[in-house]
Amino acid sequence: MTSHRRPAGRVSVDMRCVSRPTAVDMCTTKTNNVPRYANMSKLQAGYLFPEYQFLTVKQIARRRTDHLLKHPDAKIISLGIGDTSEPIPDAITNAMAEIARRRADHLLKHPDAKIISLGIGDTSEPIPDAITNAMAEIARRRADHLLKHPDAKIISLGIGDTSEPITDAITNAMAEIARRRADHLLKHPDAKIISLGIGDTSEPIPDAITNAMAERPAHALSTIDGYNSYGVEQGEKKLRAAIAATYYADLGIEDSDIFVSDGAKCNISRLQVLFGSNVTISVQDPAYHAYVDSSVSTGQTGLYQQDVQKYGNVEYMRCSPENGFFPDLSTVPRTDIIFFCSPNNPTGAAASRDQLTRLVAIETASFSKYAGFTGVRLGWTVVPKELLFSDGHQVAKDFNRIVCTCFNGASNIAEAGGLACLSPEGLKAMHGVVGFYKENTEIIAETFTSLGFNVYGAKNAPYVWVHFPGRSSWDVFAEILEKADVVTTPGSGFGPGGEGFVRVSAFGHRENIIEAARRLKQLYR
Repeated sequence: MTSHRRPAGRVSVDMRCVSRPTAVDMCTTKTNNVPRYANMSKLQAGYLFPEYQFLTVKQIARRRTDHLLKHPDAKIISLGIGDTSEPIPDAITNAMAEIARRRADHLLKHPDAKIISLGIGDTSEPIPDAITNAMAEIARRRADHLLKHPDAKIISLGIGDTSEPITDAITNAMAEIARRRADHLLKHPDAKIISLGIGDTSEPIPDAITNAMAERPAHALSTIDGYNSYGVEQGEKKLRAAIAATYYADLGIEDSDIFVSDGAKCNISRLQVLFGSNVTISVQDPAYHAYVDSSVSTGQTGLYQQDVQKYGNVEYMRCSPENGFFPDLSTVPRTDIIFFCSPNNPTGAAASRDQLTRLVAIETASFSKYAGFTGVRLGWTVVPKELLFSDGHQVAKDFNRIVCTCFNGASNIAEAGGLACLSPEGLKAMHGVVGFYKENTEIIAETFTSLGFNVYGAKNAPYVWVHFPGRSSWDVFAEILEKADVVTTPGSGFGPGGEGFVRVSAFGHRENIIEAARRLKQLYR
């Protein structure tokens, strides 16, 4: 993960048509063989909006504009849109902005002060799974019961007491990791567990970004002039323009091609609604489970096949060290949709520009990792207006309709943070955080390399993909947890192609990364 690259972990959706248009050929429409989802055409007969506009609210706005053109002196009073009009009470907005305001006031009075933040806004570690995870809570209460009644013969019918990993057909590996971590803590309550498993950020969001979120929109929401009601479902135009200028200036992508969202995962599901249940899909193997899970949920796949650990009607594209983690597309049977993540989660491998040019038709990205917005929730999807279904209908039109139906737009506070991220100060601050995680990644990668393991990734994403030949991923996970008190993620949780690997996340405080490296060296020396 280098500071000059675009955000790690972008999801590209290939509709098996053509490569992404360059600035030279953006004027040419791109028709492909992917059929339009039949149910989308039914929306043309909507109740309020029979003329089928992109954004439903815009139909009323257009007629209002036409009326004003005919009657420029009309004093229009709007009682149409079901939106609030009064400012948010001070008691609420003050709580949102007070910490940042007082901190700013203190710095104005004491510009040389070296503030150390121990406030809630600067927490960095997730609440321990042993507390927050429901299965861990069941295990804790069970243990308490046994302490009170040591002779009790408990019969467990709860999921918290399963003994084998729950298959992907039921859930993902995260629940199983949480269960095993909770079990480990029950056996070793004094263990100082270091989590390098979940791919969550750990460092505070830079002040240049949080101040913009707290001072401008949060405090302004309590005033008549500053109050914002429903925004544009597609996203604030200033933010879309900033995204286009920052990341797509050389590709001819305009702000109208960008759809701001509450994160990449949410838009993956919206894309699934867009394409419907009759399309065929391909995914990287290994890959983040959301692509397959959302495909299963929308009825695109067959049943789970336990013997091969795959779903039917899904083309799994093996991405391994042998092929440089990029599939030979000439050998992949045709499917309507390819989900492709670069840099990949979990392998950390990044595809080249030439490779991506052969694939990308739609792109989904987010601020989660490189801006620390995993809890703030902000992302975007690019759907070029030139991209057409097989019947010639614009893909962007249908996606806009899906967005307007399922979503009211990203939080205005989150969008203010996104704009701050893309300012010169915000970009500089984010690059500093990215550099911190990159150093963490180097520490982990060098640790495993020095122990003789083959290590992959670790350059363009904060993930280290470590190979343990001939061993079960879950066995390795258990060994590292039980003997080093370090949580990782079993590679098999990302698909059958991840068996024999573990993913080690570099998100964490530096002292924890160094201590984890020491323990790993002690374990495998």
